[in-house]
Amino acid sequence: MGNNVLVRAGQGGGFNWRLYHNGLCIYKVAAVAGGQQYVHRQVLSKKLGRALWPWEQVHHKNGNTLDNRPDNLVCLSRASHAQAHRHRLCKESA
Repeated sequence: MGNNVLVRAGQGGGFNWRLYHNGLCIYKVAAVAGGQQYVHRQVLSKKLGRALWPWEQVHHKNGNTLDNRPDNLVCLSRASHAQAHRHRLCKESA
């Protein structure tokens, strides 16, 4: 999970979870067999009916990284994900 800072831990939704801050955003991480996984990747994988490839990135449409509802998540390439965030930053600064 990189250089993330643990913010909070708890239980709910049938799993143990932790909130981490990566310097930009807060993400929910769940304990899974063999380690940890971002909850948004678990939710989108279930929605798509397949495992996500390591290079596939999950974008939160509304910008809230803790809103892991399936309808708020979309699978993007790294380039498309970066472009989505650049577009959002440009809109917010206008």
